[in-house]
Amino acid sequence: MSAKTCEKSLWEVISQYTDLIYKMSERNRNRISSQESFEQECFKQISLTVMAFDNSLGGNVGRFILRRLGRTLQKHRTRFLKRQRGVVIGSMGERVNEHGDKEEIEPIDVLANVEADVLNNEHLQYVHESVTRLASDDTRRLEVLNAWYQGYTSVSEISTLLAQRLGGEVESHRRAVTRFRTRCRKALDGLA
Repeated sequence: MSAKTCEKSLWEVISQYTDLIYKMSERNRNRISSQESFEQECFKQISLTVMAFDNSLGGNVGRFILRRLGRTLQKHRTRFLKRQRGVVIGSMGERVNEHGDKEEIEPIDVLANVEADVLNNEHLQYVHESVTRLASDDTRRLEVLNAWYQGYTSVSEISTLLAQRLGGEVESHRRAVTRFRTRCRKALDGLA
């Protein structure tokens, strides 16, 4: 075969199987430890198969390449499963690592702060609804709330932004933002 002696021909053979290798890698991404190492080994196996293939014995090099790729996938999947078995939890509070040693672990109690989280979320939702009610479907106030949410705190920046988006004088927007800020502070003080 010409691929034995010609690197260009070898790369042509490799390019014929590139899509297949990437598909195999993607389909098995949760069953192998490293997609990159799997793909590299597949390319290496193609090169080795082409170099070792003897045309005089007959046969199809493509069939041998596919067989080697299947073996490579099986080897990577087996290696991954062996590593996964090493992380078996023996009993509560212990696990066996890959070297066979027992390690003590402390499970995380995810239910410990559920009540506090629920109360906190309810309070945040109440505050959000209250602040949104302050805007009372006024476009300018909604724009001010949006600007505050995005991190703008300067009244002059917000008023300039409002003048650009809604039109009008910067000074009138500045006064409106100042009044709205005062109103929001009073309302939020009442919530706390």
